[in-house]
Amino acid sequence: MSEQQQRRKRERDINEGTSWSGRSLTTIYAGISVLHRDYEDSRAAIAFRNSAYLFDYIVFDLPAESSNTPVHTICNRIVSELRTYSEKHKEKLVGLAMPLSLADKYPPLCPQLWRELDILPLVLEHKERARADADQGELATFASWNTKELDEQADSMVRKCLRYVSVVGLNP
Repeated sequence: MSEQQQRRKRERDINEGTSWSGRSLTTIYAGISVLHRDYEDSRAAIAFRNSAYLFDYIVFDLPAESSNTPVHTICNRIVSELRTYSEKHKEKLVGLAMPLSLADKYPPLCPQLWRELDILPLVLEHKERARADADQGELATFASWNTKELDEQADSMVRKCLRYVSVVGLNP
């Protein structure tokens, strides 16, 4: 069975399990952060939120990075976790925010999120300092980013995603 046929089957299965087939009653956003550890498995956290509340998060391991670990392996694992969450909870994720460092480390991730899950990836540039008056545009700042726990970083990402979407007006 081709990948497209599998995706259509999953969509049919999800739709059969729900009584409401119209537009989602809530819009769900996510934020991701990854803690990279040298020569060990990395940890990833994804936080989920609607327009008012952080309501869930997941933490999972990613394979140790080495020259033998293809980048697609990491991207596939992240996409798989998002797909599983969406199917299990019958929720449609609209956007996923991530730090620029994550998008740079895994270039196929953003296109894969868009192509496979129809999730708008939002990549946020960041600096390890507080925002200054001279900063231009929508520069996300990460004062004390490295002192935050992994789930707090993911929550920070999803809050920035929500703020950006509400300012720009990208409501689905």
